[in-house]
Amino acid sequence: MNKIYLILVLILLFSCVREKGFIHHKYEINQISEIYDNNIEEISEIYRSNINDTLYNQNWIIRNGVLDTLSSNFYILDLERIEDEKRNLGTLTINSPTYEKHKASSIEREIWLHLIQFKDSKIDILDYHSINSNKVDFDFYSDNDTIVGVLREQILKDTIVDGEKMIRFIEVILMIDNKHNTNNPFIETFREED
Repeated sequence: MNKIYLILVLILLFSCVREKGFIHHKYEINQISEIYDNNIEEISEIYRSNINDTLYNQNWIIRNGVLDTLSSNFYILDLERIEDEKRNLGTLTINSPTYEKHKASSIEREIWLHLIQFKDSKIDILDYHSINSNKVDFDFYSDNDTIVGVLREQILKDTIVDGEKMIRFIEVILMIDNKHNTNNPFIETFREED
């Protein structure tokens, strides 16, 4: 299954438009804020395409000036760049209300981080993984400090359907970028159709 994703991502990556050495970015990343009654603010990260499609990614709920981590879905990217080695290493931590909601009946939680590596004029997809943790560590060599990828949180939980014990599969997907403009090919690969 991961091989299919890899092929789709590589096709989309190589379809980026180049004109006189300049890459046209397909998406600009911004934040929008909505203020509701009772001192509640919602800040959402959006990816807006050059044809004005909008994809919602992370969100932060703030109640009375305090971040509500039980309602907010976001990641924290802790990145260190060792320039003379062309090395990126760090930790990605996910805050997931989906997991918190299903934690009591959860059997297993897996975090998959797929990152694109730009090295020596080659492009590769690197996979990082953790089980029953909200963190995943990464360490790779790249020609620049750009982080482009996708985070997949997969939760398996016990459930009962029509009196029969079953396992339910839940997946949360977040795009990962550390620049304001991106051609993140995982958007097209994992995007849900309306």
